[in-house]
Amino acid sequence: STQSRSSAASDVYKRQVSTQSTGTKGATIVMASSSKVTVVVHFDVKPGQEQAFSSLVKTMAEITRKEKGCHFYDLHQDLDKPSRYVMLEEWETAEDLKNHSNSEHIAKAREQFPTLLNSTPEVIRLGFIL
Repeated sequence: STQSRSSAASDVYKRQVSTQSTGTKGATIVMASSSKVTVVVHFDVKPGQEQAFSSLVKTMAEITRKEKGCHFYDLHQDLDKPSRYVMLEEWETAEDLKNHSNSEHIAKAREQFPTLLNSTPEVIRLGFIL
């Protein structure tokens, strides 16, 4: 029945997430039981630097995809605005992401960003909910 499917789905949801009170006027934060972290990074590449940027990221990706906890590390280019690139990453844990962020190859890449990018990359870290 529809009700039993709804109840089963609710039970699955309750197992996947837990709630944590913030202590402020009854507000609640829903925290996933999984520690998986997804990262979305927006890059605004300077005109004429697209090939150099892509080459740099290809080198970064070859190393990064071998790192502990990396599920994926994929670069995409905006079809409507070719100077905009988006990196999608997924990490098993926040600790794996931290180790990646502090790695030597990422530090070296960041040193090249000022010559390739119009601005500092926008980094959005997302916690998995369901």
